[in-house]
Amino acid sequence: MKVISLFQFASAAAALKEWAPAGPSDSRSPCPGLNTLANHGYLPHDGKKISMSTFVSAITEAFNFDPSVGQFLASGAFQVFGLNPANDTLDLETLNTPGRLEHPASLSRHDQPGGDSLHVDPERVDAMLADSPHLFLDVVSAGVSRRRTFLESGRPNLTETIWTIMFGESSLTLIAMNNGTFPAAGAPTEEIYNIQAPKDWVKIWYEEERFPEGWTPFARSINLTELGAVGAVIRSEFVKS
Repeated sequence: MKVISLFQFASAAAALKEWAPAGPSDSRSPCPGLNTLANHGYLPHDGKKISMSTFVSAITEAFNFDPSVGQFLASGAFQVFGLNPANDTLDLETLNTPGRLEHPASLSRHDQPGGDSLHVDPERVDAMLADSPHLFLDVVSAGVSRRRTFLESGRPNLTETIWTIMFGESSLTLIAMNNGTFPAAGAPTEEIYNIQAPKDWVKIWYEEERFPEGWTPFARSINLTELGAVGAVIRSEFVKS
């Protein structure tokens, strides 16, 4: 099997930026990935007044994703909130607004109304990790986790947009935290089943909102098509589970 090693640095890759936890006045979102980017300084550490171009450059730089990934994610958020991507800005906590991008059946947060959908619940993270019998998460366990949280939330009526977001979140977790098992460009779809995200890395990323020790960005750029392909396989495993 041909894979790209996560432990290879791209020749132009810079060292990870220093991590600092959020302060009491800093804005944070329900997304551990975006919060990690703010804690490491790829996004403004206060999490406020972030432009779309800043979102795109942060996602691209930190993960070595193709700019199309950040563009897709950021433009979707700005559109949902009726913001002009050329001039407007967004605070991270705005993403916790009910009825927009925030959704039930989260892997790490409680459901609104009544629950804390902004801050991580370690018990939910542990439940996600327990969905895999291995020392890592994969597309099969990701599908199981999505099915479990969907049922625990009472089978909520979700739009296709929210379903896409949910499977995209799971896809991003496996891709961002994989241990060198991501298929090479152009590899068969079946190799997506070989992706492994070590549980200890995922736990640190979700609960501490930082990049784990030993983690480095990809040596090659990961594009939007690859992200969607992983999400599609997770969706198929959700249906099976």
